[in-house]
Amino acid sequence: MLLLRFLVLLLLLTLVSGQQCAHFSQDDLLSRLESRVPKCLGPSASSSALSTLTECFVANAFDRDQPLALVLFSNSSDLLHSLAGAIASSLFGASRSPHTVQNVDFQALLEPSRASNYDIKQTLRSTLVTPLRACPDRSLFVLDNVQALDDAALPVLDVFLDPLNGKRAQFQQYVDGKASRVFDCTNSVFLFLYKVTASHFPIAEENESGSSNRWREFLMQQWTRSEGTIEEFTPQAFVGRLTDAVSVFLQEGVDSRDASYEEFKRSREWRQMCKLQTYNAEDEVEVDEDKTEDVTATAMSLVAGNIAAAAPIISGAIAMLSIPAYLLILTRAKRWNRETTKQREWGAIHRRSSGNSNSRRKKRKMRK
Repeated sequence: MLLLRFLVLLLLLTLVSGQQCAHFSQDDLLSRLESRVPKCLGPSASSSALSTLTECFVANAFDRDQPLALVLFSNSSDLLHSLAGAIASSLFGASRSPHTVQNVDFQALLEPSRASNYDIKQTLRSTLVTPLRACPDRSLFVLDNVQALDDAALPVLDVFLDPLNGKRAQFQQYVDGKASRVFDCTNSVFLFLYKVTASHFPIAEENESGSSNRWREFLMQQWTRSEGTIEEFTPQAFVGRLTDAVSVFLQEGVDSRDASYEEFKRSREWRQMCKLQTYNAEDEVEVDEDKTEDVTATAMSLVAGNIAAAAPIISGAIAMLSIPAYLLILTRAKRWNRETTKQREWGAIHRRSSGNSNSRRKKRKMRK
């Protein structure tokens, strides 16, 4: 009975861990990207942006021994957040949480009471640790408002040099009084959100998305500084570690709003599909007549998403739990075999001793 309880507890822990870190990959991930990205971007969605995005994930799937680092360019913060949310929901579905997705806003760290570079680096390090420790098989990091980093704050990007270092990508956590711990970053996805006007970004005019290295030249121009007394920063090291870029721009001066898309953005489906996190304060405040029905539908979608993403993990958990059961049966069989052998040996000895005593009685009778 105690062993049965232990096995059930182990199964529950495995399932919870599997649901917490469940993620989509390969064909499932591509189909989700192809359906969610256009819906989340609406009229601003472009075939070139979607093509670049899917190609990057396909290449990363074939070479999963290094991280995927993308720069997302747009003149709209809403588009950047929607695209990042679509990627997050495509990767993790309803299981996306702080265990799998982390977001840092550089703008918030720089205003109004500006944090020091040391404090910003510590924030970034803490952000990296949680998913890398909880879900090492897949994690997503979203770095918002990268364009807000000025000359003095640019060196904070050095935190990502080791995590983005190709096949040797790793992050080393230092804790006072304890041994350091090294985390593998090769399964991580990094999104750097960069807001820029279309007139200042050459690729936007050509409707290209990562088809050339012009975006690298743009970043080099923006981040190359004149030598001074401020902390050293070499943009080549960081820019060279970035995988590719995706750009999505609103046409400036043109009203590109679509009534059906604006209506869709107010729906719960859009929040679940295009937000970085599954739930937020807006969902809790929003109350209507169908509140109970909405909660039920949300819970069902959460369960369905978790089961679909965690299917391989569940089968693995069942296989893992079958091992102790097999060992238990094998142990019982060996014990039964030993007991049976002993009984047979004891029976043989008893028969031999009985036979000897009978022969001695016969001899005594014959002497008499």
